[in-house]
Amino acid sequence: MDLISFLADLVYYTNFLDQGRKGLDTDGDEHQGQLNYETGIAYASTAFKEAQAGGDPETIILSELTFLQQELHFCNEADAITQSSLTQAIQSFEDALRCLKTVENKRLYQGAETTHPTSSKYRIGGFPKDAVH
Repeated sequence: MDLISFLADLVYYTNFLDQGRKGLDTDGDEHQGQLNYETGIAYASTAFKEAQAGGDPETIILSELTFLQQELHFCNEADAITQSSLTQAIQSFEDALRCLKTVENKRLYQGAETTHPTSSKYRIGGFPKDAVH
């Protein structure tokens, strides 16, 4: 799977979702809006399944991150609750991506492990509680 093409397709599918939402909110365009929304959902779901089937954690995280960033881009500026929720989700996936890069390198992970307190409050199964855990 070509990652760049995959993510570009995901951006395209998110556009269908946005057009669908806008159509649903416009008198006379409800039917086309519903079709666009359903198309976007179907294509995005297929893309996420492909990412998961590939088994590459980085691709999975990047696909989720790309989707959330596009949703934030299309989010109504007056919808502060949704913007806040999407921003927090984006930050979580960015943290997970950074953690993934760390745990892929044994020396970096061993170094990071020593920076976490030993209290069980900050650990899961003896390992540091981080975005990966």
